[in-house]
Amino acid sequence: MIGFGDEFKLFKSEKENEAADTKNLGKNDLYEMVSLSYLLPPVSSRGITRDYLLKVKNGEVFRITHSDWKNFEFTLRKTDQKKIGIINNSLLVKKLNYMLEDRAEPDLGFSEFETPEQNWLYKVARYIDQTGELEFFETQPCQQAPLNENSPWIRKIFYGRIYAGQWLFRFESIKKNKKLYESFEELSEKHKNLNSCKINCNVLQHELRETQKKIVTLEQEMNDLAGKIAFTYTSLENPKITPELVIGGGEGLTPEMRQCILQNTQM
Repeated sequence: MIGFGDEFKLFKSEKENEAADTKNLGKNDLYEMVSLSYLLPPVSSRGITRDYLLKVKNGEVFRITHSDWKNFEFTLRKTDQKKIGIINNSLLVKKLNYMLEDRAEPDLGFSEFETPEQNWLYKVARYIDQTGELEFFETQPCQQAPLNENSPWIRKIFYGRIYAGQWLFRFESIKKNKKLYESFEELSEKHKNLNSCKINCNVLQHELRETQKKIVTLEQEMNDLAGKIAFTYTSLENPKITPELVIGGGEGLTPEMRQCILQNTQM
C-alpha cells in the first residue's frame, strides 16, 4: 500500500490473523475479557497494551489464573509477603525475567524500562520466586531445592552467598564481633544500593534515548506541517501559486512567487 511502511503491513497482517473472539474488541473490552480468567495489573498500568493482553490470552507471556493465585495466597504467612527493605521495581522485573528465562518459561511481558503496577508485580514475584532465591521477601513458603551441577545460575548464586556467609563466620570470635558483623551488613546494603543505582541509570539512559528519538520525530512532523500551512497560506494569498506549479519542480514559479513562499515558510 502506497504511503505505509512495513510496520503497518505487519500490524494489518496480525490483525487479519487474529482470533475471531478478539478481532473486533478494543483494548478495554479485551482487558475485561482476559481479566475474567487471569490476574492482571490495573488497566491503567504502564505496559497494558492490546498486544500485551493478546499475549496473556494466548499464553505468550507469564500469566496466572485467579484460582491459582487464590490457592497459593491462602498458604502464605504474613512474613512470606513481607519485603526486605526498599525494592527497586525495575531490578525486580529484570531478575524475574531472568528467572523465567532460566526455566524456559515466557517472560513477564514487561521490562525494566516499563514496569507494571506495583501490587501486581509483588504478587507475581512472590508466586514466581516461592523459594526466595531472589532474596526480596523475608521468609519463603517453599524450601529451596538442593544444589547440583544442573541447578540454574540464580540458585547457584543464592547458595554461593549462603556458603560464603558460613565460611566467613566459621570462627566463634568473628561471630561475636558485633562491629565486624555491622560492617558486613553495611557492605551488603551498599551493594544493594549500587545495583539499584545501576539499573536506575540504565532506565534513565533508555528514557533519554527514547526522548531524543521523539524530538527528532516531532521536529520532522512540525517542519512538514509548517510547510503545508505555509503553502496553504501562500496559495490563498496568491491563487496563481498552485500545487501543480510546486510539485512540477517549480519551473513556472516567478522570482516573486518563490520569495512569497520562502517568506511565508520562514514566518
